[in-house]
Amino acid sequence: MTVYVTLSRELPDFGEYSYTRITPEEAKEILSAGEYVSTIRYQWAVDILRDLIGMDVPLSRRDYKLEVGDVAIVFSTPMTPGIEPAEKDISQVPYCLGLLKRVA
Repeated sequence: MTVYVTLSRELPDFGEYSYTRITPEEAKEILSAGEYVSTIRYQWAVDILRDLIGMDVPLSRRDYKLEVGDVAIVFSTPMTPGIEPAEKDISQVPYCLGLLKRVA
């Protein structure tokens, strides 16, 4: 099983998935359990995610494709990619964390 962390809520390929909301603590637990692959391309996003979960997530321009059994922690925010957020206080940034699992 490969664990990814991504900024995209788009499904990376056809298949069957489950998608559930998770807490920052749950995201940290999953990422701390072993190796993971980051596909987050923006510095502002890794900065906010670091503040949310309390651990560094590297920048990466890598794409991803979930195989059956793989999971992705999806960090989503209504902010526009490529534009630095004016508000640096994490408590003011709207976000959602989800766990996307490829089941078939």
